[in-house]
Parts: sequence; C-alpha cells; structure tokens
Amino acid sequence: MKQVFIILALFTGLTASAQKMHFQPVDKEFILEKIAKTNPGTWSLSKNTDVRHYGLTNEEFFKNFGNDRVGIIGSETSVNNKDKIGLNYVAIHALVKENNRLRDELKLLANQVETLEKEISQIHESNQTVQQNMEKLDAISDMELLVKDLEMRVTDLEEQVEELKNN
Repeated sequence: MKQVFIILALFTGLTASAQKMHFQPVDKEFILEKIAKTNPGTWSLSKNTDVRHYGLTNEEFFKNFGNDRVGIIGSETSVNNKDKIGLNYVAIHALVKENNRLRDELKLLANQVETLEKEISQIHESNQTVQQNMEKLDAISDMELLVKDLEMRVTDLEEQVEELKNN
C-alpha cells in the first residue's frame, strides 16, 4: 500500500498547502533578471536525436535556479518538471504585474501627453492673439508716426501762412 501511495504521489504531485513547509517569498524581479541572462535553445537527447526540446538544459536551470537560499532544487542532471513549471509561473506572474504597472504608467503618460497637447494648443492660440495684437500695435505706431508727420506739416504750413500774412 505504501508503494502505491508513493507512485500515486509521483504522478499526482502532492500540492496541498498542508503538506508543504518552509515557504519563502520569491524575488520575481531577480527571477526575471536571471531568465534574461540565460541562453535558451533547442536540443535533442543523444539517445533520441529525432525528438527536439525547447528551453534550458538541466545544467543551466540548476546553475541559475537550483538554490532558493533554503535548499537545493534539482541537480545538474535532473530537475523536476514541477520546479520548471513553478519557475515559469513565477515569471509569468512577475510579467503580468510588470505589464499591469506599465499599462498604468502608459495611461498616466497618455493623460500627461493629452494635457500637454491642450496646453500647447492654448499657448499656440495665445501666441496668435499676441501676434495679432503686435500687428495692431505696429499699425498704431505707424499711424502715430503719420500723425506726428502731419502735425509737423501743419505746423510748417501755419508758419508759412503766418509769414505770408506778415509780408
């Protein structure tokens, strides 16, 4: 009966929380950094060259993920598939969190861009108003010069009329 339980446990993979201990938090960013530094590839086993596999070799998996600071996970020649699946889950979880954070950041940046575009539009409108006012001021300045010129001419004419009267 004990042998049946062991075989059953190997196939079903006991996963009940009550049967586990020494839980440790996982530094998800550290895992992602480690994954980024690995060199996944494809390979075939020397015994069966027709079948190809994707991923890391057991050696590379063990080198990068074989110690969780509490104990050893697998070996250079053998890594439990549950550990590989678990690592994949940790990485997926980290990427989902990062994706959500980046999505929120993107929304924030999009809102900032929209606000800045509105401000730029308002500045552009204000600039056009200022430009129009500057043109009006230039026209007024030109008119003031004409008025001064006319005043000087009128003064000259008045002086000429006065001279003619006196002669």
